[in-house]
Amino acid sequence: MDALKSNYSLAYKIPLLSVIAAILIAVPLRVYQYIKLINPETGFYDKKDITISILYTVLALGIALPIVFSYIHNKSMPIIDITKNSKPYSIVTFIMAFGALIDTFGLFGDFMNLVNNAPRYLVIQFADADKVIDAPMADALASAAKMMEQYDEDFRELAK
Repeated sequence: MDALKSNYSLAYKIPLLSVIAAILIAVPLRVYQYIKLINPETGFYDKKDITISILYTVLALGIALPIVFSYIHNKSMPIIDITKNSKPYSIVTFIMAFGALIDTFGLFGDFMNLVNNAPRYLVIQFADADKVIDAPMADALASAAKMMEQYDEDFRELAK
């Protein structure tokens, strides 16, 4: 910890301050965009505004400046030596490695489920659907029930 305190200089502060500044500028800009520019029904921008370009520029600088600054001042950046035999560090490392291993097996299981259960689709011709649905448009449940009756065998085949 002494190495961190002795090298706690401007080279260490600037990357952190640039990220904090980017967040402090980007969050109010995004809130303004949600209130004034984004259509609540579609989630897309209704109109173009300079704040869109400003937001992306601020976020890009908030990511790029710490990276560039750390490469420029790599000699003065503090280095913390964590090679000591620390029991808490070893426990946390083991828990993280075990979690990553469990996550890998979970992802592999999801992949195998996708491979073994190839997606099956039921194609309904919309021209036929218009003939089948004679219920009022507002009554979606009745329309769905009629479609289920017509395609009952196909749905049962897909359920296998």
